[in-house]
Amino acid sequence: MTPSSLRAFVGVRVPPDLAPGYVALQRAIRCPGRIKWVEAENLHLTLRFLGRVERADLPAVVSRLRLAAVGVPPASLRASRVTAFPSERGARVVTVELADAAGSIPLLHAAILRELGAVEDEGHPFRMHVTLGRLAEGKADLRASLAALPPPAGSWRAAAFELVESVLGPAGPTYTTLDTFSLGG
Repeated sequence: MTPSSLRAFVGVRVPPDLAPGYVALQRAIRCPGRIKWVEAENLHLTLRFLGRVERADLPAVVSRLRLAAVGVPPASLRASRVTAFPSERGARVVTVELADAAGSIPLLHAAILRELGAVEDEGHPFRMHVTLGRLAEGKADLRASLAALPPPAGSWRAAAFELVESVLGPAGPTYTTLDTFSLGG
């Protein structure tokens, strides 16, 4: 029996040929606490976390995401710096911030919010980033560890984004692409 809802997000995956640079960075980070690292195949830029979505609502969500893609040109992404949320002094999440030379990702994010009838999370403005890992508990001061680390090399053209189902499990999440949306379509 299939549950009536699923957990989903909208995102852009890090290309497989660039993922090893992000994994190497994970290995280089020194942290006093235990970090649950994101697997190479799961590295992505989240455009919008949707949470629980009713399966019956998926066709409408897909239709709205197709509309969000219209008129947004492909993005030109590269890693710009290694940092942490909510701060490097009190890190809970280790990230790589991204830069978008084309300026497309902020436009796409706004279009997704508009089409889904959503608003930005209060106090959490959209930041283009790839999550490398999350501290298992508490916070850590990672200023010294992160300051010396260059961001992963390489840039990529993001010409599409995905609607992804996320199934949580003891070994970490399993992601399944439900649909892909071409930018500029």
